[in-house]
Amino acid sequence: MMARKTTTNTSASLEIHVFGAGKGESIVLRCPGGEWGVVDCYTSLLNDSSSNPTLQFLKDRGVSTLEFLCLTHPHDDHFRGMSQLLEQLHVKHFWRFSGLAGRELQRLALSLKVDAEQSEDPYISKSADEFVSVMQLVKKGRDAKTLRQKMVTGYQQLFPVPVDTSAEFQIWSFAPSGNQVAKYEEALATCFTEDGRFRNALPHAHHNSVSVGLLVRFGQTCIVLGGDVERSGWQDALEELQPEHLLANAVKVSHHGSDTGYTDGLWQKLSGNKKKKLPIAILVPYRRFGLPTQTALDHIRQHASKIMVTCEFDQSTTPGRVTAPLKSRLFLRTKLRARLLSTSQNYGRCTLVYDDSGNCIKSELIKPAHEL
Repeated sequence: MMARKTTTNTSASLEIHVFGAGKGESIVLRCPGGEWGVVDCYTSLLNDSSSNPTLQFLKDRGVSTLEFLCLTHPHDDHFRGMSQLLEQLHVKHFWRFSGLAGRELQRLALSLKVDAEQSEDPYISKSADEFVSVMQLVKKGRDAKTLRQKMVTGYQQLFPVPVDTSAEFQIWSFAPSGNQVAKYEEALATCFTEDGRFRNALPHAHHNSVSVGLLVRFGQTCIVLGGDVERSGWQDALEELQPEHLLANAVKVSHHGSDTGYTDGLWQKLSGNKKKKLPIAILVPYRRFGLPTQTALDHIRQHASKIMVTCEFDQSTTPGRVTAPLKSRLFLRTKLRARLLSTSQNYGRCTLVYDDSGNCIKSELIKPAHEL
């Protein structure tokens, strides 16, 4: 168990700001020492950085340096717009999902590009280009020694640097496990022939298996950032961590409130089996896939003091599985994309501020964010 000590600076606090607009999520952290960090990023418009809610939020507060930027996994609703942060802010540390380097990372980029070309969807194609841009900018910063990269796996301390297990403010990872990374690499390998030619696309859901999950600790306060960690990842975490590691004061719910975003016993551990004040849950809906589901909401509600969501959602309008011919699918997807983009600029924000004793000293909902 990690040692904790109480801060003597009563004005110090931990801020978490979660953005969402029906697709994509971004999390901004203001550390007790005044440093800023970002976990994931999303904007619908890559040609207009003024529409990037994460970047504009930071600029409005005079932030020019990020202590860390974390890409949890390679889904565009978690990295689209991240290149704008790397271009316009000084990023000291870049943390990303583990397991891919060199040839494997190139394979992933190629897989995303080929998938985009086959879809004939300009939006998906631009997202694939964005992933390549992010990786190139990280390499440029790494080569210039202005940025340090860390590939995250398992249970490890990420902050502060150098590592200090007695620091009052710490950030630890709890996912992905080595098992999940190995499975992901094996799945990606099947997409290519032995001579490196593309064979078939990696199933969309596989990217979640390497999602980073974070534990943000400030004294007695713990905030769990679930990324898109799914059931098997949570099962590994429950097996590898002591119960007290997951006791949470707030939880950014994993995988947008999907039924696969938790496992049996997880929320009991997060809430301490209701033996303490229940955590606040923050949800970032994904309208296209009808997330959050009612089943997940009902389950979370039993173990949370309240549920905050970043935007409105309507499960009844969830598109069904498309089985129409290719041209029809493209037409339907184009219409759906237009509908999503027409509302995507209306980003909501859920903000929580904690002291080092587990007390939420401020909460704020910026519309369309609301409490369920």
